[in-house]
Amino acid sequence: MNRILGWPAVDDGTAREARTLTVHRPWAWCWWPVSRTLVLEHPDVTDDRTPRTISGLRVDWGLITDAVRYAVGACPAGPDALHMEAFQVELPFGLSEEEYDIAQSWVSDATPVVYRYEDDVVEDGRHRLWLGWDHVRGEAVPVLASNLLYLRDALTVMPELASSFVEFTLPGAAAWWATAPADLCDCNAQHRRMLAFAYVEVSAPEPIPTVWFDRLASWDRRLETLVDLRHAGRADTALIRDVLPQAWRYRQDDTCLDRSAALELFRAVHATSGFSMWGEAFPRLRGSLTLFRGATVENRHGLSWSSDPTTAQYFADQRQHPRAAAELWRVRVPSTRCLMFFPDEDEFIVDLDSLEHLVRKAPRAARASLSTRAKVTWLKYLEDRRI
Repeated sequence: MNRILGWPAVDDGTAREARTLTVHRPWAWCWWPVSRTLVLEHPDVTDDRTPRTISGLRVDWGLITDAVRYAVGACPAGPDALHMEAFQVELPFGLSEEEYDIAQSWVSDATPVVYRYEDDVVEDGRHRLWLGWDHVRGEAVPVLASNLLYLRDALTVMPELASSFVEFTLPGAAAWWATAPADLCDCNAQHRRMLAFAYVEVSAPEPIPTVWFDRLASWDRRLETLVDLRHAGRADTALIRDVLPQAWRYRQDDTCLDRSAALELFRAVHATSGFSMWGEAFPRLRGSLTLFRGATVENRHGLSWSSDPTTAQYFADQRQHPRAAAELWRVRVPSTRCLMFFPDEDEFIVDLDSLEHLVRKAPRAARASLSTRAKVTWLKYLEDRRI
């Protein structure tokens, strides 16, 4: 079999021309590895019937599966895609009339190839899968996930279906993927996120549970996702308290986030838990603390401060844009302005609103405050006692 995309298996003179496939429900497709055969024998044999017309067609199944794979792979992903009924894709190679009809039926509105992976049932398209499977020039085949088949109906003309998606369909799919083999998960990272996007849409305007946030947010953009949900009214205090500490700690250096947006999140946790360590309530420190920050002049009033000047100097020297000129800054603030503490970097989240004038430039040889160091040691002692 020729392994080149869009290349006929046999040059038999069949007339082929450029085509455009219309992929319906572009957000509902998952990918099944060709190593995991979905149809184990010819459906005509299984059904003990005379051969169907499709079984006798003289078509190039390699081209058909190429077309389907190319079209579905070109479809957009993300939450905005959920509002698309269909997506048109121009193929970079030609198909005959019969090949086009089969490929279009595969991704059509009325007769798509549908698979219910929770029960390992091909709901529609057994012949197309059986006839095309051995001709696939790739590692996986697109099939429409039955759990998303009626999602658009739930979002538009049949809102009464929404509760079923929220309570049964989507949680059931997520539970199935939680124990799915690694090769399936690798093929379907996008599909699994689409399940989470679907949950966000169909459950509006309710707050997003932590378990669905974990499926929704990529590990390196959790903080931005949390801010977006907060602005949309979909993140309650419980969610913020659960995910903010990890989201903050593992944010990327290129995170573009307004200071006030992040401060709002920490204030939300502080309003219910008071001073906290990793989001867990802790006894508040007394008095004032001397803290340090490595930052540019423009960013010197940020939230993140360390009791260790060496740590702060590292951020000034190593964690800035290559062309940014960062310096070491010092501030002495009342402990009541410290919202959260991260002991691994001696980091305090500080609310400096109206106290910006207290920030001063510090020398590179600045030393930690003995009283502040003692207070940090006490916090870490309490943490060890709790562990």
